[in-house]
Amino acid sequence: MQRLLSVLAILKQSIVSKKRYCQVRNTPGVLNLLLCLYRLGYCSAVKRNGNQLTISLTYVNGMSSLRQLKMITKLSHKKCISLKKSFRLQSIYLLSTSKGVISHLEAISYGVGGVALAICN
Repeated sequence: MQRLLSVLAILKQSIVSKKRYCQVRNTPGVLNLLLCLYRLGYCSAVKRNGNQLTISLTYVNGMSSLRQLKMITKLSHKKCISLKKSFRLQSIYLLSTSKGVISHLEAISYGVGGVALAICN
C-alpha cells in the first residue's frame, strides 16, 4: 500500500511540473496500478527497464489528460468502498481489490469492492 501511494505522489508531482515521463521502481502492485492508468488513457505507455518502469504521461493541447489526482487513502486511514457504493460514484476511483488495482468501473463488472486509493479526473 505504501509503495502504491508513493507512486501516486510521484505521478501527481510529474503532472504538476508538466513532465512527459517519470520513472518508478518496478513491483507487481505498481505495474498493476500503471496498467490500470494505461487502460483509462491517462498514460500513453509503460515501459519496463530492468527494475525501473518508465511512464509516458498523456497530454492533449499542453494539458494532462489526468487533470486531477487526489489521494484518498493514507497510511494511517484507509477508506473502503463497497460494491453498492461504487454505483453512485461520479468520478473515476482507483481501488485496490482482490483482483489488483482497478478502476471502480471495473470493480462493478467484477462485483468487488476495495480500498479507494485515489480519484482521477
